[in-house]
Amino acid sequence: VAITAGNLGINKTTNNPTNDYCIGIEKLGEFSDYIVINVSSPNTPGLRDLQRKNQLEKMLRHISRRVKNKNKAFQDTACRAFLLKISPDLTDEYLKEVIDVVMNPSFGVG
Repeated sequence: VAITAGNLGINKTTNNPTNDYCIGIEKLGEFSDYIVINVSSPNTPGLRDLQRKNQLEKMLRHISRRVKNKNKAFQDTACRAFLLKISPDLTDEYLKEVIDVVMNPSFGVG
């Protein structure tokens, strides 16, 4: 049995990173067992800011709500979980913030 994942980042010039992730989920969700939300690319301006607790919670809440509000057919074929790809050089303080967020089961992050 093969497991498939969609690995999503944002457009470098985006004004709405959350929407970029949602569009990616809508396009790849039906083909993926899980979706990787990449918030660690050092070459994308402002992307690492999304690893901050308040921004991460807001983004994941919006993404989760948007996925749940999709029609029944999408929910039946969509990915079941998100994996959050974070920067390997987070400070202990920021790492704790990320852990606090992803441990919240309402976001579906694993």
